[in-house]
Amino acid sequence: MLTAIVGSVVSGQIVSRLGKYKWIAIVGMVISVVGSVLLVRLDVSATNNDVLVAMLVLGLGMGFGMSLYTLIVQNALPQKIGQATSALVFFRSIGGTIGLAAMGSLMTSAYLPAFQSDLTARLNNLHLPAAQRQTLQNTFLKVFTNPQLLLEPDALKTMQAHAAANGQQGLALLNIAIEAVKTGLTQGIHNVFIFSLVLMIVGLIAVLFIKELPLKDRTRSTAVATDEAVEDASHESSLAAMI
Repeated sequence: MLTAIVGSVVSGQIVSRLGKYKWIAIVGMVISVVGSVLLVRLDVSATNNDVLVAMLVLGLGMGFGMSLYTLIVQNALPQKIGQATSALVFFRSIGGTIGLAAMGSLMTSAYLPAFQSDLTARLNNLHLPAAQRQTLQNTFLKVFTNPQLLLEPDALKTMQAHAAANGQQGLALLNIAIEAVKTGLTQGIHNVFIFSLVLMIVGLIAVLFIKELPLKDRTRSTAVATDEAVEDASHESSLAAMI
């Protein structure tokens, strides 16, 4: 959000001084694509700094277009600013709702298979009896089907307490399940980032086709209109006096 605000302010200042917006929109989308690529490169071993850098870059790129597209739409339809702005906000809301739902479904659908596959491989490496391995696998699948369980307050501490009742082996098995959860979430989020990257590339291509229109100087137009009105009134007064 910090870099998004900075990007929005900077792009607005540049447009107000240069009167050009197309190349600024293109630069913003290019930065957004770079930020999306950085997110795609994240894996289960990524550090907080890796995530932070990717978010800062993506935020800067998104900030460039935060207010710029509103200006572009209003400038293209000066006689229908209200309708154009309303349509822009409407489509943004619809796009955000659909995009969020699609990304959530994509992550959830990728999480469970990746979690199950990783958990099975880890349990197989322990060389446990087949019956015990199957019981543990079913138990963990039932508990961690929804990874949002880990977001609940003290959820992990409660599970660790129950696992500790079975000694070191119980804690070891719980750690195996947690690592499998990380692997599943990584795969699900990775797919979401790929989807986002594709959308960013499509957006970049669309921005290339934006038509550069001269910015309307509303202050100057108002002044000109006022001067013309005064001249017309003076002319009409002169005609009335002559009559």
